[in-house]
Amino acid sequence: MTTSRRSLIAAGAALTLPGQAFAAWPLRHPKGPQGCKGRVAYAGAPLHAGLDPALFDAAAKAAAGRVTPFASDFLDARLEKIAQTMKTRSFSAAIARSDGSLWTLATGAAPEAFEWPGLGEVFVATAILQLVEENKLTLEATVERWAPEVATARWLTIEDLLSQVSGLAAPLQAGGPPNAAFCPGAGWSPEPAAYDLLGRVVAALDNKPLAQALTYRVVEGVEMKETKVAAGPGGVVVMASASDAVRFWRALLGERLHSQAVTRRRFARLYPMTAAPTRTWWGQGVMVSDLAADKYNQADTWLGLARARPGVAATIAYSPRRRAFCAAALTGDGSPDSAIDLMLLDVQTDPKALNFTPLPPKPAKKPRPPPKRRK
Repeated sequence: MTTSRRSLIAAGAALTLPGQAFAAWPLRHPKGPQGCKGRVAYAGAPLHAGLDPALFDAAAKAAAGRVTPFASDFLDARLEKIAQTMKTRSFSAAIARSDGSLWTLATGAAPEAFEWPGLGEVFVATAILQLVEENKLTLEATVERWAPEVATARWLTIEDLLSQVSGLAAPLQAGGPPNAAFCPGAGWSPEPAAYDLLGRVVAALDNKPLAQALTYRVVEGVEMKETKVAAGPGGVVVMASASDAVRFWRALLGERLHSQAVTRRRFARLYPMTAAPTRTWWGQGVMVSDLAADKYNQADTWLGLARARPGVAATIAYSPRRRAFCAAALTGDGSPDSAIDLMLLDVQTDPKALNFTPLPPKPAKKPRPPPKRRK
């Protein structure tokens, strides 16, 4: 295990927790390629040790049941206290336990759907891996067919882009080709240009605009009824409710978006995202965070995603320790992953643990009468 969990969670009574586990980025790129003549061996910090295969079996089992909406006064009160202490403007969260019970709540002036920074990249990676399973693409394929303007395109593979070891930096000029910061494979670095290029591949192979392709492949495939996808020059933007974010993560680890083999491959090669002592790691459009034990919690390894931009932060995670799927998004100050850590303190697999109350089914909408014919 890595850094003490105390860096994420302070005394429970205080409910004031520092920055996000997932959201810390390196401050600079590796040096430029300087005469790059092909792919090179990875020369960055050590990779994460292989995850236990049993972890994925347990996650798939926890995600197998049908979701049933439940209410919990206990979690309602805890989220409201966390939001008040963190001084967030709005907060939306959801937790799904292994029995399928799904709790969700929004506080403040929370909209029905939040922007989830980085979730567009996960959607794009999922679509790419679906195309691989459909034999329309290979991870070893180079990208010169779709991006001939990129100087390293003849060596740059789809897998390099997914893992963010492509070396692509932001373009020197708006609308220009990405600048090569280092040779493909040499190191890891956050690369929005890499996922922009992957989005171009998805749109080309599906022969439709990227937003439509992702909506069909991911949103409609998981029946995320409170989710909208838009794609533009700034990348893919996903607006979703916290409950939809949980549904998506259950589907991803529950093998409903791709096979078990693909799920495990997404987490097989994990690159360090933060400097030592490392605690966050990047796979293929997914993230892992190691949480050390403390007097409040046993050690845990979250499988998920978290990103932030000015004014908005969001986290999605599966906790093997609690066998629970969680999502939280906020505007203003605060840390969604720290809030999740607090909300999970008492979440157990036992349905009676928090006295969840089944919510009544929503009344069916009355069908519209057919339009009257004009005489």
